[in-house]
Amino acid sequence: MSKKIIKIFLNKFPFLKKIAISIFSFFGFLRPFFINRRDVFSNNSRPDSKNKKKSVVSEITAIIKTFESPESLDRLIRSIRKFYPDLEILVADDSRYPQGRKDVAYYIMPFDSGLSAGRNLLLSQVNTPYFLLLDDDYVFDNDTKLEVFLEIIKKGFDIVGGEWKNDISYHGILVKDKDVLYQKREHRGFFQEHELYDIVHNFFLGRTETVYRVGWDNNLKIVEHTDFFLRAKEVLKITYTNDVKIMHKRDKRNINYKIYRDRTVKYSSLFIKKHGIKKVIGFDGG
Repeated sequence: MSKKIIKIFLNKFPFLKKIAISIFSFFGFLRPFFINRRDVFSNNSRPDSKNKKKSVVSEITAIIKTFESPESLDRLIRSIRKFYPDLEILVADDSRYPQGRKDVAYYIMPFDSGLSAGRNLLLSQVNTPYFLLLDDDYVFDNDTKLEVFLEIIKKGFDIVGGEWKNDISYHGILVKDKDVLYQKREHRGFFQEHELYDIVHNFFLGRTETVYRVGWDNNLKIVEHTDFFLRAKEVLKITYTNDVKIMHKRDKRNINYKIYRDRTVKYSSLFIKKHGIKKVIGFDGG
């Protein structure tokens, strides 16, 4: 049976398509076969609106990868609804026993599919020109101003990073010198009066079409952050603003979360081998 026939069949039965996407994403077949990028609206395809919140809702989709954290996820979604009641939210959950929700688009994945596979799945389903990348332990407040993100990204950027209110600042450049990778608190100059960076927090507004071309490495279930930005910095314009902030609440997690999250050494080794480096010197010099 040809791929074309299979795709036609799945498009006629959306519920089967969702199941197929979840299953095949786990085995790495997701991007080339089952995912067809939906038509993404260009900047000029939406009518101008005086209501900035209405513009946010029409042009941005929030994506959240979650794992063994239903309480944190619920808190985040409730905080989003408080400030942006109509914002579209997509969730990918690879917990052992996912609880599911009916108030968002909820994708249940095979257990321990990983952060990267979940984000790739979610991004493939975004229908808006921009997406908001969120972790499940974030909380919106009065300083989470998506309108500011939107204003900046439309100046020609692919990623606009924001700030964690109650945690370390994390934006700078990545410099590879032989087999050592340095993270430096510097910028690479200016574009449209905004500083250019190589890396920002995993709290950013992204341009759907261009970020999709970079994607996340499914082999890295965690420790995906620096790998993504090492590849993204070569092709994307990245900036940062401290005018958009979010709360980062590191809650106590259940035992399943801790077991599967504490695999940094394993996946750091994969990352280091992939990029031909032996050491990473972080922003703090360590």
